[in-house]
Amino acid sequence: MLFYLVKPIFRITFAQFYKAQQTMLKDKNKIQRLIYLGVLFSLLLNYPILSAFNKKVLVMNIPLLYIGIFLFWILLIGLLAISKTD
Repeated sequence: MLFYLVKPIFRITFAQFYKAQQTMLKDKNKIQRLIYLGVLFSLLLNYPILSAFNKKVLVMNIPLLYIGIFLFWILLIGLLAISKTD
């Protein structure tokens, strides 16, 4: 008798539950991709990699180190844009 007096708080169908579960899995994959990108670029902008660009070479009167950092930065923005659209 008491069961009929209490209204259920959540009324969700199986289809709604499945859709919510799929959305959470997609969000989890996006978070994992962002973590991987963060680790990748923290390694790319670390000393051993940047020391390879630290030469006394000028390209169009710009030091090679600055060009390397700029290219890594552009690569990061491009990969973040690609991972954002998936």
